Amino acid sequence: MKIKGNFVGAGFALSLLLGGTVYANAATYQAESNNLVVGVQFESTSDIGGGQNATGIDPNDAIQWNINVAQAGNYKLTSRSATTAPASFEVYIDGNYTAEVGLRNTGGWTSWESIESVVFPLTAGNHTLRVRFATGNQKLNWVQLDQTSAVNQAEAFTTGLWRLVSRTDRTTLGRDGNSSGFVTADYLSLPHQQWRLASRGNGSYDLKLESTQTCLSRVNNAAALASCGTASSSWKFELLRARSVDRPAIYRFRSPQNTCLRPPVSPSTEPTVAACNTNARWYLETAGYGERTAPTEFQVSGLLIVKPVTNMTVPQHNIVAQGTVPQSIVEASQEAFKNRVRYWLERITDGRVTWTGDSVVAHEPIRSMDYATGPNLWWRNYVTGQYMLWNTSIQSFEPVPSVVGGSEIAFLPFPAHIPNDVQRFVPKGVYDSVQVFFEGGTVPGGWGYSPWGAAFSPQSNYTTWTTIHGGKTPAEQWLSFTTSEPTQVFIHEMMHGLDDYYDSLGVLLPEEYTHGAEVNRYASSDGWIHFYRDYWLGTVIGSDDIYRGFGPRMFSLPKVHEHAQSMPESTIKITHPFSGKCLSTKNGVINAPAGTEIVFSSSCSTDASSFVLQPDGMLRHKYTGSCVHPDGGTAYSGVKLVLWPSCTSHVDLPVEINDDGNIRNKLTGLCVHPAGGFSAPPEGTNALYQSGCELERLRFRFNRY
Repeated sequence: MKIKGNFVGAGFALSLLLGGTVYANAATYQAESNNLVVGVQFESTSDIGGGQNATGIDPNDAIQWNINVAQAGNYKLTSRSATTAPASFEVYIDGNYTAEVGLRNTGGWTSWESIESVVFPLTAGNHTLRVRFATGNQKLNWVQLDQTSAVNQAEAFTTGLWRLVSRTDRTTLGRDGNSSGFVTADYLSLPHQQWRLASRGNGSYDLKLESTQTCLSRVNNAAALASCGTASSSWKFELLRARSVDRPAIYRFRSPQNTCLRPPVSPSTEPTVAACNTNARWYLETAGYGERTAPTEFQVSGLLIVKPVTNMTVPQHNIVAQGTVPQSIVEASQEAFKNRVRYWLERITDGRVTWTGDSVVAHEPIRSMDYATGPNLWWRNYVTGQYMLWNTSIQSFEPVPSVVGGSEIAFLPFPAHIPNDVQRFVPKGVYDSVQVFFEGGTVPGGWGYSPWGAAFSPQSNYTTWTTIHGGKTPAEQWLSFTTSEPTQVFIHEMMHGLDDYYDSLGVLLPEEYTHGAEVNRYASSDGWIHFYRDYWLGTVIGSDDIYRGFGPRMFSLPKVHEHAQSMPESTIKITHPFSGKCLSTKNGVINAPAGTEIVFSSSCSTDASSFVLQPDGMLRHKYTGSCVHPDGGTAYSGVKLVLWPSCTSHVDLPVEINDDGNIRNKLTGLCVHPAGGFSAPPEGTNALYQSGCELERLRFRFNRY
């Protein structure tokens, strides 16, 4: 089967329309020319660019036409394509690389999208136009060449710092501190890799290196640093592909001698000035902090729960963890979370992302934490230096002289370990990120860690959950405005939670996510704040030539707290750790009538023991909708708790959880006790109000389900 197409030019437009899908396979197809009508025949044997079933692209895949241009001017190429993955094709005029067209995933082989190239000049007369399918698999339905009044003009580059990134390997051009020559290397965000650009008119610029204040110049066929404002320091910026949300722009830097700056062919060589072909392609990306301003596009909110005391004992596993966060560090961490995170986040995003941070101090000790179990897992006691290795046969840790291989584990407070803090401080639909600041004492807790996944769990009240083991970091280090460490840890851990959430919504994120700095060609300098900058702006360039990270794609989607607002109401089980019992209706009646007493019961798996603690302090029985009242309406000493249909928040009724995990009536200050004052009350013991809230045996846990 042959598919026939015509290339027709009229007035200021030249069009090539291909009837139906065009196919090619490792070949170049030459059109037949007759004045302004060009006929092209294509074999319909496979899809252009390798196609739906191909495993790769043959660089010879191309289509070629002879065209007759009646009038010199600026032209653009429009294609109609379909692809299931990001793809691109290159445009050559008379054998010279002229432009690149990037195509996003259209979602299917029958979903078509039209996309334009950048503008390029054509002289009058006969030319050869060749389209080569450089990356990705795609089907091409038609292409059209039009004359346009638009001019191929580079963006205005005179504001702020920039970095020149090799299109080949994503390394950044800078000055070698040892030899004073040029190198491309992983990005450090330091002055020897950053450039300021001065316009010389007509799309030409001087590129001045920030560290030396000298300009990138052409010396014979090499690049060198020399005086600015000379003929050899002038570079014309040629835009080969326009920037979009999905793809970085591609540029070519042309010298007055019509040669182009080309990246080194290996790390040990320097850039050259040579032919303007596909080896002369660069990304030009913004750099630096605080030199550009932009309107706010995204607001993120977080809560820091500071846990000053850890007191965890697990005798069967030989684990004792006792730690205290000094008051100076408590205050410094709160200040850093509220104000330093805002300063750095707004600075690195040019104001496009703003931050609201709250903080509370939760005095109830951390009494339990989670840790991984499995072969070759170990931890080291921070005080004694003793190594503890997990023994799978006895399902416990045991002392060993040393550890060879394996991996150290961290002990971390999950939402299930401090459920009262979730109930008290993490209302549903308020925060995008919750972080717990603690000191594990003798056990390792990791510097910062994200033990909890995306915001889909009722245990965290549908927010992201991370931990910071920072009680040993001096207070003054948290308060710096000149270095972003250690405040970076708050940003880093928050990003982990956002990774999980926005990845589930389809946002393209960098390889290895927040830990992917090195694989994405960034190097450590004052931590990874420069990597986070591009991550938040959505401009980390992936190996697939696609912008990855948060940025506009994230900004347009529901925030974590907005997602939480749409999630179902969480159920809580109110457990009594001393006895292992929970609060339930008497006799385990699920559809309990008015006046049913609340008791201590071992039956905790049915809806008889399911409650909701409302924001107004009313404790509601989940199944019946009735609320817990003091019998008779006032929480006097000795009054039992009962269910009653009214849930109006009368002054006598609301309760709160105090710092020790006790349930206290807001009006009278009395707390919930088991009748008789038992530490381990018998089955069916009534719950009643009594004085003495400071007693440890009155502590409850509010676990969410």
